[in-house]
Amino acid sequence: MAQRAVRPTARRLRPSAWREALPVLRESETIKAAALAAAYVVAIGLGLVFTILAARILGDSYGALARITSFYLILTVPGLALQAAVAREVAVGDLGGSGALAASMRGWLRQIVVFGVIVVVAAALLRAPLADLLHVDQEWAAATVPLTAVLWLAVSMQRGLLQGLRAYTPVGASIVGEGAGRLIVGVGLGAATSSVTWMWLGQLLALVAVFVVLSATLRARLGTPVAEVRGERLRDLIRTAWVPIVGLWAVNRRWHDRWTAQQDGSPAPHP
Repeated sequence: MAQRAVRPTARRLRPSAWREALPVLRESETIKAAALAAAYVVAIGLGLVFTILAARILGDSYGALARITSFYLILTVPGLALQAAVAREVAVGDLGGSGALAASMRGWLRQIVVFGVIVVVAAALLRAPLADLLHVDQEWAAATVPLTAVLWLAVSMQRGLLQGLRAYTPVGASIVGEGAGRLIVGVGLGAATSSVTWMWLGQLLALVAVFVVLSATLRARLGTPVAEVRGERLRDLIRTAWVPIVGLWAVNRRWHDRWTAQQDGSPAPHP
C-alpha cells in the first residue's frame, strides 16, 4: 500500500528567532515599501477625519472648501508625476552621487522659487476671476491655491529624491505629517474662526512644515552641493514626465467637472 506523503508543518518562530530576524526585516526593501504604502493609508484616514470635522464646523460653507480642495488636487498632478520621475532617475544613478544630487535639488528649488513668485503675483491680481471660476466667495483662499500647488511641487521633488535613495522612512513620515498637520492646524483654525479661508490655510502651513523638515533631511544625507556640477535641469525631467502629467490631469479634471456639476444640480458630463 502506497504511503502518503507527510506534509511539513509550519513552525512558529521562537522569541529569540524573532529578535534575530528583526534586523533583517528592517533592511528589507519590501518591508520598507509596505511601510510607505501604509503611510499613504494613514494619510487617507486623516483626510477622512478632516473632511468629517470640516463639514461639521463649516456647515453650509463646506462646499466652498471642497471646491477649493478639488481645484488644488488638479494642480498637484505635475508634482505627482515629477516625484515618480525624480525617484526613477535617482534610483538608476543617472543623476550622479550625493554632491550632484544636492546640486540638482538646489537648481530645481531655485527654478521653483522663481516660478512661485510669478504665480503669487498673478494669483493675487486675478483672485476675483479665480474665485468666480471656483464659484466661491473666498477670494484670498482661492488665490493661495496656486501657491500651495507650487509648494507641493517642491515637496514632491524632495520626496522623489529620497524615494530614489530608498529612504522610505522620511518620505512616509512626511506623508503622515502632512495629513496630521492639515488636520490639527486646519481644524484648529477653522474651529476658532469658522472661516473657510483659515481652514484651507492649514494645508499650506502643513506643507511649509514638511518642506522645512525634508530640506534638513536632504541636507544631512547629501551634504554640500558640488559647485562645479550643474545638476539635472528641471525641464529635462518635465520632458520625461509629460505623458503621465497629461493623463493624470485629464482624469482629475474629469472628476472635478463631475463633482462641480453635482454641486450645481446640473447633469454630470458623460464619461
